[in-house]
Amino acid sequence: MPVIAEKALNRKEFACSEGLRKRDGNDPAGGVKYSCEPKMQTRADQDRSRGVTRPDAREYRRVIGRFPTGVTVVTCCDPGGEPWGLTASSLTSVSLEPLFLLVCVGKGSRSHDVVVAGEHFAVNVLGADSVDLSNRFALADPGDRFEDVDYRTEVTGSPVLDRASAWLDCRIAQLHDAGDHTIVVGEVLGCDADESTEPLVYHAGTYRSLVPA
Repeated sequence: MPVIAEKALNRKEFACSEGLRKRDGNDPAGGVKYSCEPKMQTRADQDRSRGVTRPDAREYRRVIGRFPTGVTVVTCCDPGGEPWGLTASSLTSVSLEPLFLLVCVGKGSRSHDVVVAGEHFAVNVLGADSVDLSNRFALADPGDRFEDVDYRTEVTGSPVLDRASAWLDCRIAQLHDAGDHTIVVGEVLGCDADESTEPLVYHAGTYRSLVPA
């Protein structure tokens, strides 16, 4: 086992300990014995060395899909004032002071660049009677999604769907890169809800409605 001098305890030096050993000689005074790492390992390398198998994307989606969520349509306007929207279930309340929420927008979405390049967006929470809106804003061509869909503006000028059971109008406060998504943090400038409407729920790849416990 190679002997590494105490001055080589720094992690960067430890990773290069073979080079230090050659430079200091084979018999450093007062040395402390450590296992030698010829190179830094990635997490994937470390997992393989321990026999750990990471789940693939398909397995992850199957498991995370057991967590039920609501369904929203995130809307905004492009620089020309044209409305854009996409279906999203990754909505999270972040803070009460200031009033922050976040949504996650996939980078592969055709609406992604419009959302992150803007200054404002609105979150439209869908009710149980709005499966058609969810499918429209998930599947239709972006240019056709607002066809025959009634909407208005409230605070920021972002579209607020007339059929939304709740809405939150936001100013973009922060953007965070997160793998194949962008986390969009919004400061809520206005909001309202129709408390008589049952929510639309998405669970295990299927739309569902609430059943009282």
